[in-house]
Amino acid sequence: MTLPSNLEYERSALCAFIFEPELRYQIHDLDDLDFFFPENGEIFRCIKILISRDQEPGITQIMNLLLADNKPAIIKILTAFSNQYLSSTYLLEIIAELKKLSRFRSAARLIDSKRPMFNQTNAKTQIEFEKLTNDLRKLVFDYKAEEFDTTEDYATKGYDNPIRTIVAEAQLKQERKARGETIFAGHPTHFLDIDKHFDGFLPGHLTIIGARPAVGKTTFAINLALKMAMTNKLKVGFFSLEMMGLEVTELIHCIHAGISHRKLKKGEITGIEFQKFNAAFHELKANPIRLDSRSNLQLSKLSHKIKAWIELYGLQIVFIDYLQLITPSDASRSKYEQVTEISQTLKVLAKECNIPIVSLAQVNRESTQTLKSERPKASQLRDSGSLEQDADEIFLLHSEKELPSTLEVMLVKNRFGSTGDVKLHFNKETGVISNLAPLNERPHESSYFSEKRPYYDDSNAP
Repeated sequence: MTLPSNLEYERSALCAFIFEPELRYQIHDLDDLDFFFPENGEIFRCIKILISRDQEPGITQIMNLLLADNKPAIIKILTAFSNQYLSSTYLLEIIAELKKLSRFRSAARLIDSKRPMFNQTNAKTQIEFEKLTNDLRKLVFDYKAEEFDTTEDYATKGYDNPIRTIVAEAQLKQERKARGETIFAGHPTHFLDIDKHFDGFLPGHLTIIGARPAVGKTTFAINLALKMAMTNKLKVGFFSLEMMGLEVTELIHCIHAGISHRKLKKGEITGIEFQKFNAAFHELKANPIRLDSRSNLQLSKLSHKIKAWIELYGLQIVFIDYLQLITPSDASRSKYEQVTEISQTLKVLAKECNIPIVSLAQVNRESTQTLKSERPKASQLRDSGSLEQDADEIFLLHSEKELPSTLEVMLVKNRFGSTGDVKLHFNKETGVISNLAPLNERPHESSYFSEKRPYYDDSNAP
């Protein structure tokens, strides 16, 4: 059995103890055996010794201990820490993951030690042994996919309900449709015209929302996040790399309450508006959006945080504002290569964690030099053509001075559905974005779509 490990997590923890004194009290939460790689375990042992002596666990001090123990080979690894400093913003989550991996390895070694005894018995016993190993993996990691190896496995065990098969699921959808229900594969946006084309935010999908500066992409993302949290009752994560956490929180509450953020900050809201704001506070307290507003967020730390939130809080969907502000693993590479790495990592992360990831992205600034009425294109997504390729869905936002209260949302890529342009009502004073008109007030529904495009064909994508 291959024993699981995570070299980056181990290095992140060690770097935190070496370079961040305020985190060193957490060293007692780990043990030498929690490190899979022997050289990391040795470095950890040296750090513990130095801390126990009330000495600074710096690179030089650790090197001296390693030399005293005649372990010069590890010094080369330690030297690289200065050049590859992995600051650990999320040390608690990393420690929890390292402990879990360690427990699994201990249990796996115990079971593996019994393997010779099982090998001497019949084939049936050997199958039971392998089942025990699989059960152990599921118990520790709770990875449902570990059990699935064939299409039959997915067709008979791939749904949350263990007795539901792919045929039973199809039949259930037919029955719901016959009752007049609207069926979504993912989480609907509740913008009626968008949901007519869009099948909802799907687990494993990367959705990109692009726009030029000052169009309202952050406000649109907050409106979507609120619908996911308050209407769909999902556990939502929101990463704001551009705005301060308190500022985002105020904006979220104002949009939910339908009041002006500007007036709130100036103390100019009315008594009724204050009551709405207070009600929004209590409603969001019951359905909080998990928020991270750290700037210069490293790509690896973003991945760690999302995985930790899924494990600790059951996170179900993530919003990122915005993609080009994420710090890549290698800042020396070209911006094109950096954004390509980020978009590919987000797509893999969405699939691995089985949640939707919705990321905002800037459209090239050069496009603002064109006519104001010209709509953005997917090819103008800033710094990387890979965004157009990696995303499962792409929304582009556009607004015109002649129609200040209207936000145009263009679904230009939809891997499993149709595309089209939708107009929404945008109250810029309150930030509330809503359906342009209720369905029963529409004289001619097709007039709300300026264009209907065929399915997206990415066969010629870069």
